[in-house]
Amino acid sequence: MKKIVLVAAVVVAFTNLAFAEFGIFGNIRGSGNSSNFKDFASAPAPTLVGPSQKFSKQSPEEHGMTPGFGVFYEHSKLFGMSEKSYIGVNVSYNGIGEDRLGYSIEDSVYSIQHAQVTSNGYQIPITVYYKYKTSPKFALKAGAGVTYVFSKWELEYIESHIAGSASKTETILAPHVDLGIEWILGKVVTLGFDLSYALGGKSNNPYILLGYESVKLNRDFSGLYAGANLRFYIL
Repeated sequence: MKKIVLVAAVVVAFTNLAFAEFGIFGNIRGSGNSSNFKDFASAPAPTLVGPSQKFSKQSPEEHGMTPGFGVFYEHSKLFGMSEKSYIGVNVSYNGIGEDRLGYSIEDSVYSIQHAQVTSNGYQIPITVYYKYKTSPKFALKAGAGVTYVFSKWELEYIESHIAGSASKTETILAPHVDLGIEWILGKVVTLGFDLSYALGGKSNNPYILLGYESVKLNRDFSGLYAGANLRFYIL
């Protein structure tokens, strides 16, 4: 009797596995998050600059497209659905495009005051989705999940002719919703395009720039993200 139950369990397991698919993917993602670093660029020079000193400001360097990678698992015929319907989950890793700005106050000999702030980090979105094959070549997807955001602020400075640096990290959980389309190139390769909207998450710069106390720098991770991915089905 036990052998019969064991054989039945193995058959069920392999039957379920026949409708399960695992894989890996690489992607490139537009950084939908924004910063207010441009507020710093438009702010006037601080009043502490003396008449014999030179003030210079570094134009903000803002983020762009970021590459990433991930894994996925999806299963068809769950809950009585057809072979065209899939429930899946994917986990990916994407960097956060780096934002950087700075300024310096100099006299004719050396730097009196210098500061540079950098914001970077990474994101790990976890998404549960429903996929439906509309034809042998195309599928539509919709999902929702949560994104783990690791945000890092770094400060390099010279103050009273002494150089120093500091850094601080922050973690954020931001919910998101996704829509996507998949172009089936073959049995093991698909090309996908996704839109994702993050529903919150802001990281504030912990450092005060001398003379710019009123400019509160931040990175806002809410907003629309767009990306493309290449998926490889292993099983």
